[in-house]
Amino acid sequence: MTIRTPKAGDQITFLRSGMTVAVDTSVMRAGITTHRGMVLELTDKLIEANSDRHGFCYFSIADDVQAQQERWNEQRIAFGAVGGLTRWTPNSADETEARAAAVEAAYQLPPQERAAALAAVRQNFRPPSTQTSRWLAGDDIRNQMAAREAR
Repeated sequence: MTIRTPKAGDQITFLRSGMTVAVDTSVMRAGITTHRGMVLELTDKLIEANSDRHGFCYFSIADDVQAQQERWNEQRIAFGAVGGLTRWTPNSADETEARAAAVEAAYQLPPQERAAALAAVRQNFRPPSTQTSRWLAGDDIRNQMAAREAR
């Protein structure tokens, strides 16, 4: 495991959306939710707010992919600014929503500009899903499905 002590001025890039970062050390512990591609410049206050009682700050494993795999089953953070990341994770609901918003914005443009905007959507996003329904994983649904199959 590679531990690098984070210091004020270091940058952390979030490779996944939805991580929570504490921004102060008060009892209420205000925080922010990150998005993919977000770059955060560390301060002493941020490092302290995200350290546990033993002084371990999860930013310290940003250089250690294996440690992140063990902790989160994926790499979620990296030291420095990582370029070229979209705000959404490919093949996710976030990408579907971003694609739909881009298509809607394209249709708001005059016809002369619309074709170029739609071409950009095709270039920047995967094709839309052809799936017409989604499985909502949850105990209630599983129990209902099991009851129906048992009849």
